[in-house]
Amino acid sequence: MRTGRAARHLALAAVLTVLTQLGGLAWLISRLLRRKFLAFALLYAGLWLGALMIAPLFGRVPIACHGEGPLGMRSWVFCLANRNYVAPEPERMRLALRLLSRDPRIGKIFLEPHLAAKFASGAPKIRFQGCAAARHDDHIHIQL
Repeated sequence: MRTGRAARHLALAAVLTVLTQLGGLAWLISRLLRRKFLAFALLYAGLWLGALMIAPLFGRVPIACHGEGPLGMRSWVFCLANRNYVAPEPERMRLALRLLSRDPRIGKIFLEPHLAAKFASGAPKIRFQGCAAARHDDHIHIQL
C-alpha cells in the first residue's frame, strides 16, 4: 500500500514538473507538512517568486505577464505555469537569420514582427508566423 501511494506522488510530481517546472518540487515538499494543499500553494508561490528573481542570474528574462506590446504573454496560464522566460541572444539571432536568409533551400522564415524589425534588416524571406496559441519570441520557424 505504501509503495503504491509513493509511486502516485512521484508520478504526480513528475507531471507537475513537466507542466510547471516547479510544481513537482512544491508537491513533494508539501507532502512532509501537515496542511498539504495549503503548503503546496504557498510553496509553489514562493518558488515561483524565487524563480522570478533567480532566472536573470542564468541569462533568462521573464516576459511580462500582463499588458500589451511585443513582449506580453498571450495567456496568463503560461505565467502561472512559470513558462514565461526567454534567453535573449541577439548576436546568435542576427547570425542565424542572415545565414537562413541567404540559404537557397529556405523559402520563408517566420518570425514575430518586433523581432523581424530588430534583427532581420529587411530580408525578403521574413514573414510573420501568426500563431496565436503561443509566443515565438525564443525560436523561429522556416519553410523550405
